[in-house]
Parts: sequence; structure tokens; C-alpha cells
Amino acid sequence: MTTKISLVWKYFDQQNDFFVMCVICKKQLSRKGRGTSSLWNHLKALHKDVYIELSEEQTIQTREKERIAEQTPLAKPKVGKKKKIEQDFFRSGQIWDVNSSESKARDRIIAEMFVMDDLPFSHVEDIGFVRLMTEMCPEYTLKDRNFYSSMVCNEMYESAFLQLKSIVDEIQCDCDIAFTTDVWSDTSAGFSLLSLSVHAITKEFERVNYLLSAEPLQERHTGEYISLKFDEMLEKWGIPSRAVHCVLRDPGANMKKAVFLSGLDNVDCIIHKVQQVVKHGIASKKEMGDVIRKCRSIATYFHHSTMAQDELKKIQDQRLEPLLLVIHDSSSRWNSTLHMLERVQKMKESLCIYVATHNSKIEPISDREWKLLSKCVMALKPYEEITKQLSSSSSSISDVIPLIVSLKIALQTSTREILPAQRTSAMSDSEEFKDHSSESIDKDETETTNIIHLMKVAMREALDQQFADVESHNIYRLATYLDPRYKDKFFTSSNILDEVQSVIINLCNGNGELEDEPTKKRQKVDLCDSHAEIPSNCSVLEAMNLILSSGDDENDETSFPSYKEIKMYHTEKIIKGTNEDTLKWWDEKRNNYPNLLKVVRSYLCCPPSSVPNAALIYDEKRKRLSADKVQKILFLKKNLPLLKFKY
Repeated sequence: MTTKISLVWKYFDQQNDFFVMCVICKKQLSRKGRGTSSLWNHLKALHKDVYIELSEEQTIQTREKERIAEQTPLAKPKVGKKKKIEQDFFRSGQIWDVNSSESKARDRIIAEMFVMDDLPFSHVEDIGFVRLMTEMCPEYTLKDRNFYSSMVCNEMYESAFLQLKSIVDEIQCDCDIAFTTDVWSDTSAGFSLLSLSVHAITKEFERVNYLLSAEPLQERHTGEYISLKFDEMLEKWGIPSRAVHCVLRDPGANMKKAVFLSGLDNVDCIIHKVQQVVKHGIASKKEMGDVIRKCRSIATYFHHSTMAQDELKKIQDQRLEPLLLVIHDSSSRWNSTLHMLERVQKMKESLCIYVATHNSKIEPISDREWKLLSKCVMALKPYEEITKQLSSSSSSISDVIPLIVSLKIALQTSTREILPAQRTSAMSDSEEFKDHSSESIDKDETETTNIIHLMKVAMREALDQQFADVESHNIYRLATYLDPRYKDKFFTSSNILDEVQSVIINLCNGNGELEDEPTKKRQKVDLCDSHAEIPSNCSVLEAMNLILSSGDDENDETSFPSYKEIKMYHTEKIIKGTNEDTLKWWDEKRNNYPNLLKVVRSYLCCPPSSVPNAALIYDEKRKRLSADKVQKILFLKKNLPLLKFKY
């Protein structure tokens, strides 16, 4: 055993050359390099009083040795760089006071790391982290987990709350704001959270969104209870109901009732509605449901067996294919089912070889089902396209009408579908398809084409039903018209423009008065019946671009309401670009439309979906935390980057 020279040995018993035991807490430690650094680190992390006292004693001893050495006529031995660092480290003058600005700055950085990286507070006591901090910042004194937990849930939360409240207060002074809300549940965590995010456009025409709260729900999720919690959150932030433009929520009956009871304008999350459309279509054909069930079974099989995964990788490697795994879908995201089907399709050859060469429990997919799977992937592509567009963090509710209209046209031109009135005869007898198919097309091809066709018809009917009233809702149609990329290009009825302009005039006046100037009825062709020039198999965005590139309505025989700004805006040319370009356009034109600006900021601020709320992640490592701590951590994780960590 080595000679015990360092004072740190006063608090450790050496078990052997590799392990020691702390006499204070009886914890066994590894010496690793057989030095004393790990011993000092242990004292610093867990026994701070002892560490400080011993450090001072070590400093006195070191200085005494240096003094004696200076008085000795013999040449002083050279002190290596590593030894010099250790000596500097143990000088008490180099350890920051816990109340110093340097120490507090490190406190905050460490606490922010726990928030942003989903780390448990116990991480501060892990050996690796202690060693890192000792090496990188020896002047800093690490605190225990309770210190950082308290700092996050009290000091940091309160500071960020006040900073964010001042921002929200400033915005709502001259503009209405929108909200998205959703309920997150996890039975293993033991509670649910009601999230509330605010969305607004600043005076500088910048789109902002913040998470205001993730409130714990302690009772059954009834409409009355959710409404009560919703009102409490608005009251906490000092937001009156008159400042709320609209609330975007999921289409559940309890959420609808909750917002209704709170007396607020509200609309459905568009992504939820698209999901209902796709689910309806898939459920309408049992054959497609059977294929999806088999794909889920395959995904489950490989996810539960690492041996099966290894064997599948060997097959892929031998075939020089990418090493892929089957994706499992999620019931809350319809496009995850599409991604699962696409992945199975990509792995078709490898999966078939695996099933043929292994005595597995996988139910094989037949040739007919492979054809059905491939056609289903193609049929769902337009819905994925619109889902991606509406899920973008920069998307606006003004995108809804243009995308839905473009989707309907893309579906018509790509399928040349049977009209809903003809669907009954098509479902009862597929001879019509057989008569028009050539003899070279086999029976499987004909049947799978028929199945997918009828699935498309079912989805189209569901799409019409889900979005039947979207153009009659002011929240949607005013936002679309006030977006200079769209205006009235996607209105499918001849009266919508006049109604929209009248509502905007009323909002600008602020007194409910409308000018009584008569208007001539606009003559406009229904977009959904005018797609003859649009090529088949076009995408949603291609259909949208073709509509936008069609002739302007500037020469239509229309007399506008005698309101200068509306008339001037309507004659402006339609622009191209993104939602950011929309806001940039309005920012540059602000002096031309002083009366319109407030209405524009209110109607363009709302997103089309509650996807940002669904993205709130409650990490597995934090499931032992209380609901109150969880909601504060989620609040900070979402908002600190948006505040640029200045709070």
C-alpha cells in the first residue's frame, strides 16, 4: 500500500490498493489512478464543511513546506505543472464565495442544463459530473440536488414568469391573442397536464408563441373541470376574455364544452380533423386494416427480439441494403401508420427472406396484400403533404382554406374518382372496373385497385364532412383573405369576398357600423369544378400554385365597399413565399394600412394545429417529480430559449 501523506486520509480508510471507504458516510470509492483527487472530490460534493476546513489546513501545510524549502540552501526541486494546479486548487483564496456573482452565474448555468437536457437533479452528485466540474472550474463549489431543484422551481420560474408576463401584457394592450390547448396524460406518471400556449404577432410583425402553463389535472377531465382550470390560467396571467381572439383545441367533446363554458371563440385542431379523415378511410376497408395489423405485428416482433433484429441485419447486409428496422406506428399520429407501411415496403425483400428461412411467428404478407400496401402508401401521400404543411411551426391558420381546397382538387385529378352518388353501385358491384380493365391485368391488380379506390372515396367524403363549414367561419376566411399570398383566390363561393370585406370593415370601425354602399354580386367559377386544366397526379402544392397563377380578379365586375384601405389592399398583387414573407409584407406596408394592422395581427396569429403543445415531452427520468415541479420545468424548457435565456 502507498504511504498516506495527504491530509485527506484523515477521513478515509484504505481497503486495498484500489478502494477506500469514507469514515463519514461509509461510502466505498474507487481510487482509479491511485491518487487522492477522487477523495477530495467526494468531500467537496458530499461533505462541504469538512472539505473547506481540510482545504485550509492543506493550504497552511503547503505554504509551510514552501517556506522551509526557501530557507534550505539545497536546490529546490522542480514542481510539475500538474502538481502546481493541485496546489493552486487547494488555496482557499481561489474558492468562490457561494454568494459571489461568479458562483451564482455557475449556479444558473447548471440549473438551466438540468432543465434543457432533461437531467434528473441527482445528476449533480454523479461522479462523472463532479469530476468534470472539479477539473473545469475548481473555484466553484457544487451544491446538492435540493439546491438546484429549489432554484429551478422558485427563483428561475418566478423570474421567467415575470419576464414573460410583461411581454404578454404589452402585446395584448393593442392586439388580440390566440391560444392552443391540449391535455397530456401518462398513467405511469400518475397525473395529467392541461397545456396552454399563447400565440401572437408583435408590433414588429414577428410571430411569437410561449407556453404559459402545463397545469396538473387532479379530477376527471370533464368539460366543467377543464373550463375551471382554463379560467384559472387566464386569471393567473391577467388575460381578460375580450383579449382572446380564439382558442384552438382538439375536437374532443370535453374540450369543446370547456371552451364553450369559458365563453371564448374556438376552432378544432386541423391535424386532428385530417387524422379523423384518414382513420375513417382505412376503417372503411377491412382488407386494408388487415394489412396494417400484419405490419404492426411485424414491428412488434422485431422490437421484442434483438436476435431477430441481428438476423434481419445480416440479410440486409448480404443484399447490400440499408440497415433498417421496422417502424411501429402511434395511435395519436396517423402519418406514423404511413411511415410504418413505407418502411415495410422498403424492407419487403429482406422481410420475405427472413420469414422463409426462419421458423418465426410472423404472419406472412401475401402478394395481393403487398400490392394493396403499395397502393395505400400512394393514396395517403396527399394527406401527409398537407399534414406536414399544417404542422410547421411557422404555419398560420390562413393556410387552412388554400390547403384544403388544393387537397380536394389534387384528390380529384389524381383519382378521377366516382362521385359520392355513384358510390353505392360501385361498392355493390365491381364489374364496372373489370369491364374497363384489360385482360392483361390480373385479378389481384383489379381487386386491390378497387379497394383503394373505394378507400379514397370514403376519405374524400369524410374530408368534405370534416371541413364543410371552414369557409363560413370568420376565423378561417378572414385570415386567408388578409394573407397577401392568398386573398380571395381560394374562396369557392361567389359571396364570400363581400361578406369577408364587410366583417373586416366592421372590425376596423370598432362600433359595429357598416357602410351601406351596395355591392354587385361577383361572378366566379367554383374552384372544385374548374380543374380540367390541372394535370392528373399533381401534388397539393402543385394544385395550389396552379390556382395562384390563374388570372387575377382585378377586372371582375365588382364594386368594393367604400372603404379605402380594403379597396387598396384588394388591388395589391398577390405575393409568393412563406408565412414569414406574409409578415414581412405587412411590416413594410404598415404605413399604408394603419386601420387594418390590428385586425391583421389578430387574425394571422393563430396556428392551424396544436402540434406544438403535443411536442411537450415529459421525460422518463422525471416521473418521480411532483406535478407542480413538472409543470414549472416544462414551462422553463419551452420558454428559456425563446427568451434567449435573458430573464
